[in-house]
Amino acid sequence: MSTELEELSSDEDSGRMKFDEIVQLLGDFGTYQKRVYFLLCLASMSCGIQIMVSVFNMGHIDHRCAIPGLENDSYIVANEEHAKLINETIPWDSNRGDNGGYSQCYVWSANGTLGDRSLTRCQRWVYDESQFRTTVISKFDLVCENEMARSHARMIMMGGLLLGAIGTGVVADIVGRKLALMGMVALHAASSIGVAWADTLVIYVILRFLTGISISGLFLAIFVLGMELVGPSKRMVVGIVVEVFWAAGVLILGVIAYFIREWEILQMVVSFPILLFFTYC
Repeated sequence: MSTELEELSSDEDSGRMKFDEIVQLLGDFGTYQKRVYFLLCLASMSCGIQIMVSVFNMGHIDHRCAIPGLENDSYIVANEEHAKLINETIPWDSNRGDNGGYSQCYVWSANGTLGDRSLTRCQRWVYDESQFRTTVISKFDLVCENEMARSHARMIMMGGLLLGAIGTGVVADIVGRKLALMGMVALHAASSIGVAWADTLVIYVILRFLTGISISGLFLAIFVLGMELVGPSKRMVVGIVVEVFWAAGVLILGVIAYFIREWEILQMVVSFPILLFFTYC
């Protein structure tokens, strides 16, 4: 092998042009390469998890207007007196579903007689907690006139994905793949963990935007490093397997979300393991 390497080094075209040949001589996919590649694939799982976690964090949650002045109002009817208050306060919306339901956006005004009342917009809402205990929607009341904010939040995160895809390759070419990888790990960890503590919608959207950048940046760095790590004969397999780990992360997220129905806790559980990737330094 040493003789072959010497021949390659003496060739005027050696260097970058002979990189593939050198990798083949060292081994296309040896034990060291497999170990490093596996660690990269674990980080790929986190990318899949973080891009799909919003499916649960912003999952549909049924709701209706809260009864004005009743602080302990709940979506589930507690007793006959509670049902009477709901009927007197919340108008029936026949357009909701197949059988109709209580209005999600309007209540009867407190002024006027029973036969002479007007509709006013809700100021508070109560949410059905049978499927999700809490979501971003219930925390920030992204319903009725604020419903459009849901699409905006998702769209802005996709903007982060686009920016990360465009900019990461340029940055990696300047500072190197590993440094770019660790920088994206830092951004990925900070933004993903920070989302769980977002106390306003603006902060939540900003952090999801940064998470989007980190997802694209981290995955691109992982993919390129994986390709550069192995020989030409293994690159197709390597390119496929890293995607399998991405999909596995999405499947694992589904299992975790089945047991954890509070969005903040779910976000923390799937985000804190990202800190382990700092050991790659």
